[in-house]
Amino acid sequence: RFYDETARNIAAGNIIRGEAFFMGPLYAYFMAFVYGVLGKSLLVKGLIQIAGGSLTVVLTYLIGARVFRPSVGMLGALMLALYGPATFYEGQMLMMWLGTLLNMLLLFVLLRGPASPRRGTMRFALAGVILGLSALARVNILILLPVVLYWILFVDVDGKGRRLIRAAALVAGAFAAILPVTVHNYAASRDFVPITYNGGVNFYIGNNAEATGTYDPPMGINMQADPTTRRYVERALGRELKPSAISRYWMGRSLAFIR
Repeated sequence: RFYDETARNIAAGNIIRGEAFFMGPLYAYFMAFVYGVLGKSLLVKGLIQIAGGSLTVVLTYLIGARVFRPSVGMLGALMLALYGPATFYEGQMLMMWLGTLLNMLLLFVLLRGPASPRRGTMRFALAGVILGLSALARVNILILLPVVLYWILFVDVDGKGRRLIRAAALVAGAFAAILPVTVHNYAASRDFVPITYNGGVNFYIGNNAEATGTYDPPMGINMQADPTTRRYVERALGRELKPSAISRYWMGRSLAFIR
């Protein structure tokens, strides 16, 4: 419902939101584009998502064939094609399929192999843009950034002599994809929120005395009426808060529990 309402609002012309993004904005804007161009048909939306999932299967084959051999690529593709949860989520109004598609596209671009120095640099810039877009779907993919940088600087044999340039191109591409969201968040909330501010409550859901290892909203919060937990936290502290302060509240409670 959160994604649908946000997408309908964007499709109606409200491209700039009234507050910093709580959840990754990419999927909502993707949905708004679909609504604006093809209409508000859940069937059309589902078919697009299934096509995206099918493309992920193809990318899995191509990556496996390149890194190992075609039989390994085919085995990986078949495993993904027959993986029930992936098919299930492609039919839901959720962003899992989009993040997975972008992550596999990122690997495909990174592993394309030798190219001219100029084209090689552009390839890593494109990979950075894809990584940044994936972070706009789910922020925690950015943990992959230092891994890719290490690979460029110390492992990739095709980048000899231009490793620093390619690493810089990757970072610049990711920064270029993320920067508009950071600017939007500051303009909307006068607060520094690079992408989203749901990190604190997500961390708390996994790290508190009642945590079960599954998604259970914090006790006392109605996620339908208060999906960002703003009302709950502001009542608890007795004052209005900026988005980053809401995230810090939950992170603080988590760290206190861990200690």
